[in-house]
Amino acid sequence: MKLAWIVALAFLALICKFETAQCNLQFYSSRAVFQERWLSRAASQFWDFYLPTRVDPNSTCGLALQQMAVSLADKRSIWAARMVDSWGKSDDGIMYGRFFYEGSYDECMSVASSEQDIRGKYCRITIRKEKLASGTRSPKLLPPWFVHRPEVRIIPGAVEGLEDEQYFRYSTCIPSICSHQDLWESLNVTYSEFNSTTVNLSCKEIDSSAALNAGDYAYIIVMSTLFAVIIVAGLLDIVLQKYTDHQPGKVYLKYLIPFSFYANIKKLFQMNTNRTPEVITCLNGMRVLSMVWVIYGHQQTNTFFYTANILEIGTLVSKLPYQIISNAYPSVDTFFFMSGILVAYNILKEVKKNRVFNPILFYVHRLIRLLPPILVVSGLFGTVTRFFETGPFFSYWDDYVYPTCRDYFWKDILMLNNFNLEDLVGSCLGQCWYVSVDTQLYLVAPLFILPLVYKEKLGKFLLYFVTLMSVMVPALIIYVNDLPPSNVMVGEKGEEYFEKVYLKPWSRAGPWVIGIWLGYIFHKQGKERFVLKQWQVVAGWSLSTIAALLVQFGMYSYNIIPAKAMYEIVTQVTYGGFQRSVWAACLAWVVFACHNGYGGFVDGILSHPVWQPLSRLTYSLYLVALPMQSAITFTARTHFVFSYISKIFETAGALFISGVVAVLVSLSAESPVLGLEKLLLKRTARRVDRTVAKTTDELLPEDQIDTMGKKDSSDIEMDIEGNDNKSFATEVNDTNL
Repeated sequence: MKLAWIVALAFLALICKFETAQCNLQFYSSRAVFQERWLSRAASQFWDFYLPTRVDPNSTCGLALQQMAVSLADKRSIWAARMVDSWGKSDDGIMYGRFFYEGSYDECMSVASSEQDIRGKYCRITIRKEKLASGTRSPKLLPPWFVHRPEVRIIPGAVEGLEDEQYFRYSTCIPSICSHQDLWESLNVTYSEFNSTTVNLSCKEIDSSAALNAGDYAYIIVMSTLFAVIIVAGLLDIVLQKYTDHQPGKVYLKYLIPFSFYANIKKLFQMNTNRTPEVITCLNGMRVLSMVWVIYGHQQTNTFFYTANILEIGTLVSKLPYQIISNAYPSVDTFFFMSGILVAYNILKEVKKNRVFNPILFYVHRLIRLLPPILVVSGLFGTVTRFFETGPFFSYWDDYVYPTCRDYFWKDILMLNNFNLEDLVGSCLGQCWYVSVDTQLYLVAPLFILPLVYKEKLGKFLLYFVTLMSVMVPALIIYVNDLPPSNVMVGEKGEEYFEKVYLKPWSRAGPWVIGIWLGYIFHKQGKERFVLKQWQVVAGWSLSTIAALLVQFGMYSYNIIPAKAMYEIVTQVTYGGFQRSVWAACLAWVVFACHNGYGGFVDGILSHPVWQPLSRLTYSLYLVALPMQSAITFTARTHFVFSYISKIFETAGALFISGVVAVLVSLSAESPVLGLEKLLLKRTARRVDRTVAKTTDELLPEDQIDTMGKKDSSDIEMDIEGNDNKSFATEVNDTNL
């Protein structure tokens, strides 16, 4: 009896569920019919603003438009209604700045007529309202009930409401058989009645993707071959470690093992939890956190022109805590500072040990270290990446990123992209300006560091002079050209400041010189520890904290929207000249205090072993992150909403995706090259002084192998096999990022 009741109840539930589904289907069906009728009426009202209606009715495009009109009138055909539905129309949040209507890219691209002879073509239209002649007004083409309801802005109303010389952008979907020129000419006739002009039109259809060219094939072949070698070398390495004494039996095998993914992954993600007093570890955390700061700052600007609430941004970015982002430029100075420590310490250590400085190896190692990853990353974004860029923002990648990478990649390779050569402003990897500036400083480094060995007093005097010049030169450039003291969000001469101050090595040398001073101090210090009195520790942390806060938040009154005050000459010269050197001096105290046991919880955070694997990816991550952030942005289907939380989420996603790509770049272009360099140049691994060199390679931080500290320098020679974890410990001559 109970079983019968259960069966009956189940049957009734099934019937109710079926009836509910039928009702839902009827509801959605009737709703779809209603929407289709509304779309038909909307299309008839605003036909001229979305379609090339001025073409010859007997042309192929004109006939396609007639078929579209027939489909809209036919209740059984929906392909034209879907095309209209994908048009960019007014949206919520107009008062917050939602001025760009992108429509539905994927819906447009998927439209096909029943005979498959007409498909959708997605087009983005940019309109500019021209200046009206005195005494004239553009005609009102809308009915009175529409004109007097500005909150119901569709395309004509939006254009009518524009101020003179303002821009407006929206998207449409037209039959693919209609050409770019058809729509351009038709829109110009239509908008002439509004005293407006079409200034840009970009279209894309499902079959418009470019074919593979010679550069694409070359990159695919090279990278496929490289990854095949990496996989084969890794498998061979596994076999050698399992069945042999870990030594390659054939001579040619030792040239293959450095490509081993198995060994290089182990080295990349190795963590050493044994901390010794000879190892300075706080630079690992400083390096990673500064890189996250850089990427977080880039994320703020990467989506700026695709923001749905652009009118709200001024309020959000004008709060005091946001100065950490709007004035994030000290994050880059941190890397210049660490680079100065590194190059100074290693030159001094090399000359002290060998009594000679080898300039050829000094510069060759630099090129070998930096160029392969740049080639791999610029090749990636200059070739095959464009095939994955789809969506309403495709035109920026197609029209700017891809051609720039294709034509100007050489500026990144020559490390000259911080100079405006023949008005060629762009470069493939714009963020490589840092690598260019740091390399240019690297070229002259021996001139300032070697005198500290041979003529110490003269060397100190020269370094004092360079320190003074690193402050005076940017201050003088700012004063002579009446430039702002730093990059500010709004204000005049921002581009001129960027070109004359921000990108130039003589203006960015301040932190680098401070790093040289600290590297010299560590060299003189050796294994000894400085003993400080309590008041000295308190004074050091207090002064450095106050100075760092002044640098970080000192521009608040001038760096908000709108600015509370206009900077005067004293602020221009003082802040513009001292900001970078003061920031580096604060970092110098942090590193010095942590190294000598006065870092407290700060040292505990910065020296945690979890930073070690991440810091080894810093250089590859820096090369990959910004173009990857752009790629993510330009594949979006809608505009981004600017908020503090959303930017954190966006940055977290960009960090994860960029990190995965950075691992592949490191395994293909960093680790194998370093292994081959040791093999071909027969580089001998010097006994690395743990005071600095073990953790100051910002590009490739050193593993902390305690056994090395117990050997004499004459006894240490690095193995060349890729499965030797000590191979990381030899790379102490590099730049950082």
